[in-house]
Amino acid sequence: MNPVIEAIKSRRSIRKMKPDPPLTREQVEMIIEAAVWAPNHYLTEPWRFVVLMGDERAKLGEAMSTALLATSSPTPEQLDNERNRPLNASVVIALISSPKSNLKIVPQEEMIAAGAALQNMLLAAHSL
Repeated sequence: MNPVIEAIKSRRSIRKMKPDPPLTREQVEMIIEAAVWAPNHYLTEPWRFVVLMGDERAKLGEAMSTALLATSSPTPEQLDNERNRPLNASVVIALISSPKSNLKIVPQEEMIAAGAALQNMLLAAHSL
């Protein structure tokens, strides 16, 4: 089978990460580089990336549990799960959609381009 199609068919989102060694800086850079190759109209590159490692993941977990508490009535177990979610991976790479704005740019195209960048990231991470 074609390796690209095989990668698309075999990539799955998982909650429980493997106990693999942490990603190297070079691997993180390769994942982000794959993202920026996503098609985007007018070459706007409507995305930004945030890489969280170490204690930064715990800070994200605290923010996530605070947001959950502000928007619902979670159980203590749900709060703990949300707080610990970023700690399941050695590295968290967040893609932030950052649409550009002018008369020629269509906002929906910017969002779709960010989604394409995210899919490239997922496939790159899967390949590594």
